[in-house]
Amino acid sequence: MSSSSTSQFGQNQWLVDEMYQRFQKDPASVDASWHEFLTDYTPDASGAGNGVSTPTVPAAPAPTNGTAAPATNG
Repeated sequence: MSSSSTSQFGQNQWLVDEMYQRFQKDPASVDASWHEFLTDYTPDASGAGNGVSTPTVPAAPAPTNGTAAPATNG
């Protein structure tokens, strides 16, 4: 098998990436049926690869003092 993208594994992408990391450290820690796949697997570079999503920072709340921010004309 060849490398894959997140779309192929869907919500289980984190699991495949975790197995890949374990395989890199100790191939015996992953079931032998995965060895051929993981040998050729390349994690998606756009993801963190650790199964943890990076939280997004919410936008700053609008002022509550009743005044609007000054408009900028550029």
